[in-house]
Amino acid sequence: MENKREDMFSNILENAKKSKLYKNKLLDVGDVKGLSDLNKLPITTKEELRDVSPYGNLIVDIKEVIQYHETSGTTGKSISTWLTKNDYDVWCEEMKRGGLEFRETDIVAIRYPYALSFPAHILQAIVKEKKAVAVPIDSRGVVTPHTRVINLLLDLHITIIACMPLELLMLAETAKQMGYDPKKDFPDIRAFYTAGELLTRERKKQIEKIWGKPIYDHYGLTECGMIAAGCEKGKLHIDTNNFYVEILNPQTKQPVKDGEIGIITITNLTLEAMPLIRYYTEDLGRKISNHNCICGNKNEIIEHYGRYQDAIVCDGKLITMAQLQNSLIEILGTTITPYWIIIKNAKRLIIKVETELNGEEIEKYSELLSELLSINCLLKACPIGSLFDRKKLLSSQISIKPKYMVNYSQNTKYYSTFDELLKGFGTF
Repeated sequence: MENKREDMFSNILENAKKSKLYKNKLLDVGDVKGLSDLNKLPITTKEELRDVSPYGNLIVDIKEVIQYHETSGTTGKSISTWLTKNDYDVWCEEMKRGGLEFRETDIVAIRYPYALSFPAHILQAIVKEKKAVAVPIDSRGVVTPHTRVINLLLDLHITIIACMPLELLMLAETAKQMGYDPKKDFPDIRAFYTAGELLTRERKKQIEKIWGKPIYDHYGLTECGMIAAGCEKGKLHIDTNNFYVEILNPQTKQPVKDGEIGIITITNLTLEAMPLIRYYTEDLGRKISNHNCICGNKNEIIEHYGRYQDAIVCDGKLITMAQLQNSLIEILGTTITPYWIIIKNAKRLIIKVETELNGEEIEKYSELLSELLSINCLLKACPIGSLFDRKKLLSSQISIKPKYMVNYSQNTKYYSTFDELLKGFGTF
């Protein structure tokens, strides 16, 4: 296995010299004999990929390309991704890995955008290959609002929903507004396939409790494909056949010790159309190499902690979005709804939550949260329905990736509801 990976890396390194981007980046690099010398190579940044998109990192003739994708552009100019037939086949194999296997009897609702991002298109190919039924329920168009999705789930006896985690909360709320119980009234659903957004341990438990069905999460990027797939025990196992994953210190850009948190950095070992070496994703995470996952998969485990830019530095302490979300749900549980807003400043976090808790209770939970996170936290109780108007789900739908936090110190406008926060990102 290791010899094969070394050969793949050598091949990628040689092919990278054909790239406008890497031709210059690798010019002054010393002797690199294998993956153990990876740290001698410079990292590849998002900005560099943006600068050379769309054609600057393409190393094959356009006649060899069969598909094109690009990033959403929510954090800057879009990054281009080109796929050869072999790249496309590899991406399909990557997305088939994990604990959830599609069956011939499955009817799969694909609730991703049928646009420039890749999940919907690759998933549809996989479902067809398995001779199951693909139901293309575009998550960005006007034809399939949440109410229509609920009707389709019931009428078509959907067995699997593939979507972002937040969408499962939105669909559950819509079902309730329409008079249905998510846990009882959708008996045909057997599992959820999620990707595209941070899914923390506690959020996963929360959604599974609402629906009564398991979630199989995946971690991937439009720039390189599906990096890790969730097993039946909820662990994200890295596809080591196709990826070499490093975790780098965000300040020094040097590898951290196994199990420590840093920036997920990806080297793709198989891409033909465009090389990707030491791609600094700006996602926080940690890698666990030595483990005994009871699923039996020995591949390295990766834990995703959210975007580095979404991490909160408060009173000198860095809190990841995963830490905050896990802590909030773990402490408050069902006493709050899934919709809340985080407002940060230099001294403390203010978290607005929808709840029926009284002032004394909310003060107690504020103290517990402050103690758990070791920073000053203030919970503000808001009436249920005041942060997020559920009635909008009966006529509208999410049309872009979700946003949960506003940095008040950098904004003159104070977002007072979840609706307003979403509105700023082209949603409702």
